[in-house]
Amino acid sequence: YGFIGPNGSGKSTLLRAIGEHRIQNLPPDLRTLFIDQEATFVNCPLVDFVVQGDADLVRIRRQIQNVQDGLEQASGDKLSQLMDELELMDGVGQAPEDRARAVLRDYGFSTAMLSTNLHELSGGWRMRAALARATFNPPEILLLDEPTNHLDLEGIEELEQRLEQLTCCVLVVSHDKMFLDHVCTDIVHLKDRSLHYFHGNLTAYQNHCEETFRKQLRQYELQEQRREHYQKTIDHAVQHARRTGDDKALGLAASRKKKLTERLGPDKREDGKKTPNVAAQGSAHVVLDTVAFAYAQDAPLILNNVSLRVDVGDHVGLVGRNGSGKSTLLKLIRKELAPTRGLVEIDRHASMGVFEQQHVDALDLTQTPLGYLAECFPDEKEQELRNHLGAFGLAKRSQLPLHLCSGGQRSRLVLAKLFLEAPALLILDEPTNHLDFDAIDALAEVLAAYAGTVIVASHDRAFLQTVASSIFRLSKGTLSR
Repeated sequence: YGFIGPNGSGKSTLLRAIGEHRIQNLPPDLRTLFIDQEATFVNCPLVDFVVQGDADLVRIRRQIQNVQDGLEQASGDKLSQLMDELELMDGVGQAPEDRARAVLRDYGFSTAMLSTNLHELSGGWRMRAALARATFNPPEILLLDEPTNHLDLEGIEELEQRLEQLTCCVLVVSHDKMFLDHVCTDIVHLKDRSLHYFHGNLTAYQNHCEETFRKQLRQYELQEQRREHYQKTIDHAVQHARRTGDDKALGLAASRKKKLTERLGPDKREDGKKTPNVAAQGSAHVVLDTVAFAYAQDAPLILNNVSLRVDVGDHVGLVGRNGSGKSTLLKLIRKELAPTRGLVEIDRHASMGVFEQQHVDALDLTQTPLGYLAECFPDEKEQELRNHLGAFGLAKRSQLPLHLCSGGQRSRLVLAKLFLEAPALLILDEPTNHLDFDAIDALAEVLAAYAGTVIVASHDRAFLQTVASSIFRLSKGTLSR
């Protein structure tokens, strides 16, 4: 099942509640496993993380340890029973840790990696560890919250293949359209605090929603035609009553107008959708000429013989595996690192705007979106800031403390600040992480129209197809179109 809905609608909260058995009438013996991005950042030995996926094993081991340490009283028979249960769970004489290592090797972990801590691994390897945990003790329901965040394209494709092999029920929150199309047989849409079910993948569901909207639009247009006809009749009656001084006819016309409003609702004329500023302050071009880079003199080269020319107004997409050097390349362009060899050239006076996840993480969660923008742009009028927040879907959250906003809404705020600055050069590192479909589509639309130069690293295939006029792949230290 693909679980979708706007940022802040409660998807992650509901997933966690299911995983922690806090849902009324959920069978208490139902085996669930909830995996989110925070869970895979824990400081825990890799093998232990996988073994801890078996809650019964962890419980029995804890009870035995408590009895042996004198923290829990139990008869000899009780301890013997616990030991028998533990031996039974060990299977055919293979210790749980050995089984965990075997599962991890099946997911591509080397012998050296088995002794590492989970938080030391890249996002792709952490997600592999999470799937290994699900394989070690298969749950009946596997709950995944944004599993493609921080995965490269190859990692996403591998995740798709691994999920296809699982036999349990999977409920996954994701805003990656292609991923959901590839892995989901059903869609659950959380909207207006209600769950809507659809049998089919995401594209089929979106087509269904569009057809439903078209039908509603046709009904609305017919209703407006009726309203216009009735309104003309009433207006004509009012004019005639005023000319003749017929108060009774005037009152009758007013009564008809009231009944018209009761039957068809008030006349709604929606304001046009506000869009962010797509103008850029100045112009910028970027040139990399045979650039090489290593983090230390004796260290291997991360980048080697990389050349790239980005002209004024170009929109360039950057893809590559995790650890391939994309972030290093972006830091070289931003002049945060100096090349070991070669030339990096950028317009000296060009303004630059940067989006990284660390900027979102650094937000003061006691601030409100409006307060944050007012602090960044003290000369801007409050109404202009409100309008700008509205263009990023934050109008109703403008006065809400950021700790009550979702991760996607915080990302929108940082992006709103960037577009208000309107830099000549925009450098975006995985900007779609945590954004919902509407926000991703809106960002893609704005970036496609942005007059400045854009360099964006992303693993969202559909997003890059809309935004980038050219896409480059970084692999084994070299760059190719």
